[in-house]
Amino acid sequence: MVGDISSKITELDSPLTISFEVPFAFRDINFELLRVHHGKVESLVYEYDEDTFLLTFETEKFSTYVLAEVAVESEEDPVIEEPDVAKEDDKETEKEQALVPNTSDRNNTRYAWWLLYLGAFFVLVTTKKKYLQK
Repeated sequence: MVGDISSKITELDSPLTISFEVPFAFRDINFELLRVHHGKVESLVYEYDEDTFLLTFETEKFSTYVLAEVAVESEEDPVIEEPDVAKEDDKETEKEQALVPNTSDRNNTRYAWWLLYLGAFFVLVTTKKKYLQK
């Protein structure tokens, strides 16, 4: 977000190299790197260093990335195909873009109001004392 203008970046002009350490749960199993972009799941090509446990890949899209365990298929296991899921409109509505959570700290304003009330009370008490003493 720059000033009052916000835009969602989902694709880049040139590829970006990403590296990360593979979690312990995936170090001794066969896994696949998947990308979910605009409702479409793709398997990505990656390099994996088994000594350092670093996985490196290139991408030109900001998306959701997932490590998934590769199931070993046997002749007895049936192949289940996923049904086609209708794509939702890729563009967000203005209403969805306007939904920004309030992250302000309201405690500072509460203290300011309390100080204002306390000051007004003090002024009233001292004024009333002066008035009664005359």
